[in-house]
Amino acid sequence: MAKKRKSSATNSSSTLNKSADQVRRDFEIFAQGIDRLKSLQVELDTIDCTGFEKEEQQIRQKLKTVSEIPSIEIAIKSLKQKIGKKVTTHKRKRHHLHKDVHGLSASIERIQDELNIVTKRLASPCKQDQLKQIKTAISHLRDRLITEESALQNVSKATAGLVTKSQVRSLRTLIETLRDRIDDEHIELVRLAGKTATLGTRGQLQSLKEMIASLDETNKILIQKLNTEGITLKELTTSTKTLSTRSQLQSIKSDLKLQENTAQSKLQNLSKELINIKDQVTVEHSLLDSLTKLTNTLGTKEQAMSINNQLQTVKQLLDPPKGSVDSGIEMLIDTTTHPFLVAIKRALTDRINSKELQLSQTLREDLKNREQTFKKKNQALQDNFQKRKQKLELDSKKAYEKKLSTKLQKEVDQRFNELVKSEVVKRDEDLKNTFELTVDKKVKEILLVESKKQKDESHSEHEEFQKEKKAFFIKAKRIIQQEKKRIELHLSKEFEHKLHQQLKEQEVMFKAKKEALEHQMKKILTI
Repeated sequence: MAKKRKSSATNSSSTLNKSADQVRRDFEIFAQGIDRLKSLQVELDTIDCTGFEKEEQQIRQKLKTVSEIPSIEIAIKSLKQKIGKKVTTHKRKRHHLHKDVHGLSASIERIQDELNIVTKRLASPCKQDQLKQIKTAISHLRDRLITEESALQNVSKATAGLVTKSQVRSLRTLIETLRDRIDDEHIELVRLAGKTATLGTRGQLQSLKEMIASLDETNKILIQKLNTEGITLKELTTSTKTLSTRSQLQSIKSDLKLQENTAQSKLQNLSKELINIKDQVTVEHSLLDSLTKLTNTLGTKEQAMSINNQLQTVKQLLDPPKGSVDSGIEMLIDTTTHPFLVAIKRALTDRINSKELQLSQTLREDLKNREQTFKKKNQALQDNFQKRKQKLELDSKKAYEKKLSTKLQKEVDQRFNELVKSEVVKRDEDLKNTFELTVDKKVKEILLVESKKQKDESHSEHEEFQKEKKAFFIKAKRIIQQEKKRIELHLSKEFEHKLHQQLKEQEVMFKAKKEALEHQMKKILTI
């Protein structure tokens, strides 16, 4: 019986593990499909679908179902081919962040054009020292412009690169891996809870062992009583009806077999004793016959009277009193032999009946007491099991929520910050290298042009040029600062909005997975 219970427990735990693994695989496949749908939606947003609005609507309707991913990919490829065949090239949709950066570059180009116009006005010759002063002033002003432009470009490109497709995908993969880890830990907790629910606690196993030992002791006591006092088989079978467990029934069946063997041996011994009694009775009858013959032969009355008196006393002793006789014993003994045997049988039946009544009363009382103790122990075990089960469920939920609140958020924040820092550093290095090269080329070209033009400039026009230049640079600084503030506010708001949307989508996905896992846990626990 114990082996069967162990095998059933192992089978139930293996089925639980299989079902949990299948559910996790299904969730992983579903999450991959959703990510692919989102990437296809982003790809469709980048395409300029002017003139192909019907195809775009059809593809967007299919983006809601995971099973139609291959048909969506084919439709997007065909749409790209149709757009490529057109002669008129349409500009793709640009993000409004890139539009702001494009506007900044246009304003800077305007400033450079105005500088060129001012330099053309000044065409009179000038001294070498004045030219040097002008060149130094122009170089200082251009250095300031370059630093401000580089700062603006770094800020704009860094903020525009924070939320790229590759970063979003990498963040999603990280979140999915972390969720898989937590799901694995949660499934292991559920599996352990199921094992504890099926096997029970150590205290329960010890109590069951004690119950089995007590039942074995009661069976031994019953066997001893049956061997010593001769309990009937009918009452023993009626007492076994109250017992419920399989182990008790098996032990009682073995006791019944032993009791039948002992009863048969006792009946055989009784039959042998009765045969001996019959032999003795035949001898006594022969003696009585011989005595009667002697009395007949003898002639004296006194001797005859004494012999008759002795015979009457013997008959009174041998005559049995009236009463009931057991049918089981009467079948073994022939009652027609002599009334002395009937008296012996009645005495034996009285003794057996009295002992049977005593044993039946004791057995009934013992059974009632044992039933009450067994019920109490069973209720205590069930209450203990329910308490342990509730504690395990609460502990698993608390541990799961703690891991979600601490580990997930920390790991996501760390990975996100590391990615942002690494990409910002790369972008800064690339921008510095490219910007320095372009600035050096432009400065050399402008210096050559201005050196040729400023040879013909006059002193008065030079003062006006400086005044106009100062006013122009003041205006340029104001415009750049205003645009810088506006772009920074716009970028920060948009970045926060995008992060908020992504976090909401991830929370919805995570809640759905969590509810599905809790539903499966409830099903498993009910099983």
